[in-house]
Amino acid sequence: MPRSLATVRHVQPRPSGAVSGPAGDLDRAFSDLYQIAQHSTHIFGSPLGPLSVGGESHTVPRFVYFGPQFSDESVRLVFHAGFDGRDARPSRALLHLVERLALKPDLGQGLNLTFFPLVNPSGLARSTLEAAGGQDLTRAHWNLSDSPEIALLSQDARLRAYHGFVRVESAAVTEIVATIRNGSRAGSGNDSVLAGPGDAAGFRVRWFVEKGGDHASSGPLTLADDLPLAPFELRVEVPDVWNDQLYSEAVLQVLKSFIIHYRATYAYGIHL
Repeated sequence: MPRSLATVRHVQPRPSGAVSGPAGDLDRAFSDLYQIAQHSTHIFGSPLGPLSVGGESHTVPRFVYFGPQFSDESVRLVFHAGFDGRDARPSRALLHLVERLALKPDLGQGLNLTFFPLVNPSGLARSTLEAAGGQDLTRAHWNLSDSPEIALLSQDARLRAYHGFVRVESAAVTEIVATIRNGSRAGSGNDSVLAGPGDAAGFRVRWFVEKGGDHASSGPLTLADDLPLAPFELRVEVPDVWNDQLYSEAVLQVLKSFIIHYRATYAYGIHL
């Protein structure tokens, strides 16, 4: 069940690993967002950990958003980025979205959203794909992985019972590609209605729907049998040649469009 406002505390740690290499100004972006959260009635900073990775101590940053008029029955979505320590752009883009929600909370009216902008802090510190423990978190099986980062995300997923998982990552594509998968073994038959608009404020998006969530070999859908709901997974791939500004703006617009679309779809579904 969603946590109440009273049970999520403001915490302002310095995100480990976000000070050099591809991180650039990521450390400052985290610090700025924690400052915003201190004064927000909708955004709360509550990192997971600490955890020990390769003999080092790290935390996995987390921000929780309670939209206006949210309730225990509100839609719960979780957003992940920063699996690949060589690329800080997905993390910066997700932080940009969280900041926008803090400044304009009505975007998430009635929603309960969780954000993990930096899943692999030890990899970011080393500018490596793998975490300090040697695991490639982008390909991890969430039910079988021995990665402490994935263990924390899996525990969070079981506790929160999300309706959907959204991942932002870079890929060798020429335009934004968004792929929807359903976690139900039987298949919902309605996956295509989750697909958002093909254009998001000028950014072209190619939508795909993959069937067969019961055959997931990696990612959060490997937890589907352990969850009370059959979640969906949305993977948003952004061209890896785009610069920071274009990348962040594209992610903001695409996820904003998807949130609005999904909220309307969900509201329509429960009134059928």
